[in-house]
Amino acid sequence: MDTEQTTSMIFLILIGAILFSAFLSLSGTPALMGDRVVGLALTPLMPIALIVANYILLGAFLDTIAMIILSVPIFFPIVMELGFDPV
Repeated sequence: MDTEQTTSMIFLILIGAILFSAFLSLSGTPALMGDRVVGLALTPLMPIALIVANYILLGAFLDTIAMIILSVPIFFPIVMELGFDPV
């Protein structure tokens, strides 16, 4: 019974994250945020440090997969705008 409850909670978080990701991609928010971060003229490591701090904070509340699915649509365009190579 406990396993069923935990699994259903994880799936609900994943479904919400997928819907959130679709909404973000349709609204163009990640590209706008990436442009704004690049426009701040920060050193490239400062936004990366903030992303890591966000992951530490999210890790206290969310499952790893849900955390990644929620945050990648926001952080990936920012990292690409900063010029970091994903390979």
